[in-house]
Amino acid sequence: MDKITHEMRLAKWTTIVRECNNSGLPKKEWCAANEVDNKQFFYWQRRVREEVFQEVKNIVPLETAFAELQAPVCNSAIHTRPDSVLNVGNYTLEINNTISKELLQTLMQVISHAQ
Repeated sequence: MDKITHEMRLAKWTTIVRECNNSGLPKKEWCAANEVDNKQFFYWQRRVREEVFQEVKNIVPLETAFAELQAPVCNSAIHTRPDSVLNVGNYTLEINNTISKELLQTLMQVISHAQ
């Protein structure tokens, strides 16, 4: 098949596949309503997808690159004293002044539901 024939067929198939996709109908229903053979439609769809994949593959190189990232330093040996200690039932909650209001509210809700 020459290049012009291939491009014309591909353009026709692309239009049909887009119409089906934009219809909102299941593909088989759309095919029945538009008198398109199911097998033929799925063949066209596969060919359109293959062509698009080849175009994208030619544009975007398929090279994998890795970047080394430094792991965050976690010094568990540092102990800070809590600014507040709340005893609620069997639970003890040690809190620093840096806690957000939202987190404190969430913790209190969790503790109240756990009792």
